[in-house]
Amino acid sequence: MSDAPVRLVIIACGALAREVRAVVERNRLPGVKLACLPAKLHNRPQLIPDAVRRTIGRLRPLGAPIFCAYGDCGTGGELDRVLAEERVERLPGVEHGAARLTSPMNHFQMWR
Repeated sequence: MSDAPVRLVIIACGALAREVRAVVERNRLPGVKLACLPAKLHNRPQLIPDAVRRTIGRLRPLGAPIFCAYGDCGTGGELDRVLAEERVERLPGVEHGAARLTSPMNHFQMWR
């Protein structure tokens, strides 16, 4: 992305990494740090919430707002529970998809 100070952290599903990176680059959004978790977590969705929580804990010291570019991805609401506890927003809806990537643009625009 760039050497700009981190102004927004996006934790993304690895299946969305290419698309999220393209949105950030196409819109010239400096200061966005992208942290992608392995797409293979979809094979074991029960592991997604803890993986996201650990990633939040690792990135929270940066002091920037954190946004989660994940759908529920088969976690049965557990990802939402973790995100509520951590006070992190995520993409709306049950499953993610490239069409939903316009939603984070509202968050990105605030940090321009």
